[in-house]
Formats: sequence, C-alpha cells, structure tokens
Amino acid sequence: MGNTQVSVVRLDFVFGYGDEGLPDHGWGCVYRCVQTVRRFLKLPYRSVQTMYKACYNQDLDLKDGKASVMRWIEPTDIKKQGLMSVGTGLYGTVTDDCGRCLLYTPPSTKVQSFLQRYPQRSKLPDFDERLLRPKDLVDFVRDTIESGRPLIVDDKVCSYVVWGIGAGKVRLGDPHVLEPTIRTHRSLDIKEFVRKPWMIYEPSVAHAINI
Repeated sequence: MGNTQVSVVRLDFVFGYGDEGLPDHGWGCVYRCVQTVRRFLKLPYRSVQTMYKACYNQDLDLKDGKASVMRWIEPTDIKKQGLMSVGTGLYGTVTDDCGRCLLYTPPSTKVQSFLQRYPQRSKLPDFDERLLRPKDLVDFVRDTIESGRPLIVDDKVCSYVVWGIGAGKVRLGDPHVLEPTIRTHRSLDIKEFVRKPWMIYEPSVAHAINI
C-alpha cells in the first residue's frame, strides 16, 4: 500500500442525483454510477427508469408511496440484470459479458450483518470473488484502473465510481454531489478506503476495447 504511483482513467463526467429532472435523491446512486461507467466505456445510454424496470419488473412510479430504500439496487444487480450489457434493451443476453462482482471484507467485518443492512438484495453466492486483505483490494483496484476500466463500489449506503488510485488517495466520482462540475473531485485516503467493506462491480475486460 506504500506504492506512490498514481493510476487513473480519464473520467470527465459523472451522472448524479437529479439529472434529466428525475428526483432520485437518496436512492439512485448505483443507477447513476452505471450510467457514468456506460458513458465512459462508450456503451449506449440507459435511463434510470429502464434499469429500474429490469431490476424490479415494473415501471418506476415516484408517487407510489414506497420508501426510497425500496428503489435501491446494488452492484450485484448490475451483473444479474445485465445493466452493463452492450445492447439497448432491458436485459443483457447470454452472449454479453456483464462483468464481475466482488466483495471486500476487512477482518473486522461481520459479513452477513453487512449484507443484511437495509433491503437484502445481495447474498454471498452472488459474488464471484472475495477480497480479504487491504493489499488485495488496493492491488485489484490498481490493476483494474490500469486496464482502462473504472469500478463501481458500494458500502451499502453510498455508491461511487473509482477512477484513480495512488499517492495515498482513491479518486472517486460521486453521484451524490449536486453540482455536476465537481462530482469527479471526491477522494478518500487509502487507509480509510480499506477499513470499510465494499461491494464492487468490475466491468468486463471486453468493454475496455471501446475506449
């Protein structure tokens, strides 16, 4: 973790709360991260409404009285529902490589308690790989960034796009920030980053050829 090399992808735009006039404050951050990564990878645009329908099998109705937590999705939904697929339809196809989901749990984490926070959309078998050591997480993030792919990370409360790592910092695209021009300016100390458990979505290597 003492590596001072800075590895980045050139993320110049982050979708965020309220974009396109949709009041998704408090529940839309994963959808916005998907939109951001799709744009970066030059994949067709996909609306929050379309992704919601893929995950919940119903149209998004903001007047239905549901608590905002009942509209959330998690990184595992991105893979399961093909939200990063190449096509423009609701779902991915069997020919799409929809990426991988990883779970990082530092030693102090009670894994089941972490996954059961809020609506339990993700279960342990939904993850393709577990990372257990801080060094494993840092090495994985660096390797993925250096391959030309940003990552989506989620701590069960907030979701971010990771676009850089190095010099003691993890660079984030933050969809919770209302001012679009500063959404790419968020960072966390690496020491703070590795103390938290994360659900992680890794885009397919095949998508990086579009960049």
